[in-house]
Amino acid sequence: MQDNQNKNTKELLISNFKPQKSSLLQSLHMIQKENGFVSENDMLVLSRYLKVSKSEIYGAITSYPEIHTSINSELQECTGLSCYINNDKVSNNTTDCKFKCFEGPIAIQNHNLYSKSNGKYTKTNSLKTPIIDSSGILDKPVLLENINQKKNFESYNSIYKFDALRKTLNKKPMDIINIIEESGLKGRGGAYFPTATKWKMASGNKSIQKYLIVNCEEGEPGVFKDRLIMENMPYMLIEGAIIAAYANNCSDLVFYINGEAEKSFQTLKNSLIKMQQNNIIDKNGMIFDSDYKLKIKLESGAGGYVCGEETTLLNTMEGKRREPRLKPPFPTEKGVFSLPTIINNAETLCNVTYILNHSVREYKKIGIKDFPGTKLLSVSGHFKMNGIIEIPMGITINDLLDKAKLENPSDKIKYLAIGGPSSGLLPRSEFDTSLKGGFLNSSGIMMGAGGFIGINSTIDPIDIIINLAEYNADESCGKCTPCREGTPRLVEQLKQIKPISDKEKYKDELNLLAETVNLASLCGLGQAAGNPIISYLKYFYD
Repeated sequence: MQDNQNKNTKELLISNFKPQKSSLLQSLHMIQKENGFVSENDMLVLSRYLKVSKSEIYGAITSYPEIHTSINSELQECTGLSCYINNDKVSNNTTDCKFKCFEGPIAIQNHNLYSKSNGKYTKTNSLKTPIIDSSGILDKPVLLENINQKKNFESYNSIYKFDALRKTLNKKPMDIINIIEESGLKGRGGAYFPTATKWKMASGNKSIQKYLIVNCEEGEPGVFKDRLIMENMPYMLIEGAIIAAYANNCSDLVFYINGEAEKSFQTLKNSLIKMQQNNIIDKNGMIFDSDYKLKIKLESGAGGYVCGEETTLLNTMEGKRREPRLKPPFPTEKGVFSLPTIINNAETLCNVTYILNHSVREYKKIGIKDFPGTKLLSVSGHFKMNGIIEIPMGITINDLLDKAKLENPSDKIKYLAIGGPSSGLLPRSEFDTSLKGGFLNSSGIMMGAGGFIGINSTIDPIDIIINLAEYNADESCGKCTPCREGTPRLVEQLKQIKPISDKEKYKDELNLLAETVNLASLCGLGQAAGNPIISYLKYFYD
C-alpha cells in the first residue's frame, strides 16, 4: 500500500512539475490536496525527485503554515481578532485567521467552514463578502463601481472592452510609468510606496527576463479585500497586472495567491482561460496580437503574515524557508531567481486599470493631495455592518462612522484595531484621525492593508493587545533574535501584568522591550511587532 502511495506521489510530481527546488511549494500544495497532508514518505519521494535533502524540505514545511504533516479532523476555532472578540468561549483546538472576519466567529473542520450562532457551529461554505454602501462618503466608487458586472467576461468586456490595456499597448512603456507617476498612486498593500518610483527602479534594469509578481497572499488577520477583488473583479486585476508588466518590460507575470483562497485561485484561472479563448492572450502569450509577449502563471502561497514581506515571498517561490532576506539588494534589482522583480498588490493594480480607463485628472479628484484615490477597508468586529467599504483617502474616522452609518446607535464602538497586528488600538477620543497611508499618529497606528475592527466596551483592551502580540510571536519566522526572542517575551509580560492593579512600575520596561523589538528586527513584521504595545501604553495603560 505504501509503495502505491509513493508511486502515486511520484507520478503526480512527474506529470506536473519540473525536478527543481523552485517546484517545492507548489508540489507540497498538490500532494496535500491529493492526500490531505504531506507524509514522511511523501517528503522522501519529493526529496529524490527535486534533488533536495529531506531535512531541507522538512525545514521549509515547518515554516509554511498552510502545509500540514498530519490531519486534524477536529473542529478548529479561528483566533483572528474579529472572531476572538465575538466568541464567548474559545476551545484549545484553534487555528489562525480564515479571512471570513465579517461572519465571525468561524471554525474549520476537514476543510469545511463553520459559523457560530446561539453557541453552536453550523457548516457554511458559501459565505459571500458583503459590500457596504459608500454613497454617503463617495460620489462615485473607483474599484467597486459596476462590481456586479465585473466578474463575468461578457459583461466586463461589454462595458470596459479592455480599453485600458489597448491604450497601453499603443504607448511606450515609459509613457505608462509617467502617467502613473502623475496620478500620485501609492501601493495599497500596506506600505504605500509610490508605485511609479518602484517601477522606475525596475525599468532601468535592462535584463532580458524580468518578473512582475502580484501579491495576493493577504495573510493579515482582519483583511479580506484581495479575495473580494480576485473573486469579483478578476478581469480588472488581470488587466492592471498586464499593464504593469508591459510598463516594466516584464517577461513573466505571476499571481501569488493565498493557499487557502481556493475560490480566488480558481476564479483567476478561469478568467485567464476566458481571455485566451477570446484572443486577448494567445496560446504563445502574445497580448492582443501585439508584439508584446508575456508568460503568465498562478502560484499558491505559503501562508502567513510574514509573506507580506516581499523577500519572504520570493524565498518561498524558490523553495526556501518562509523568512526574509537582507536588503539591499532590493527585489527590483535582484529578486526571484536573482532576476529584477516588481511586486505589486492586487488593489494597487486595479487602481492602475482605473487610471488608464479614465484619466489622471479624474483620479486625483478623489482623496487628498498626498494620497489620491480610494482605499478598500475590511470592516469587521462589533459594527452594525461588516464587509468591504470603499473610502476616499483622507476621510476622518468620525466622518466614516457617521456618514456610512457603520455603528449601532445603542452599542457604539469604544476603540478600533486598525491596520492589523503591526498597528494597534485607537480610542474613540482619537476618531478625528484621518485615514491615509503611513503612520496615522506618533504611537505607531497605521492603516496598513485596511483592516478596520470595531470593538465595544465589553472587551478589555489588554486582551486585544495580548491577542495581537500572540499572533506576532506565532508568526515570527525565527531568523532574527530580536523578533524570535522578543515577541514571546512581550506576550509573557502582558500576561504577567494583566491581573495586577498597579501596573505603572512595569510601564517603562514594557515600552523599552517593545521599542527594542521594533528597532532591532530584520523585517517588517518584527519592526512593527511592538506597535500594539506602544499604543496600549499611551491610551489604555493605567
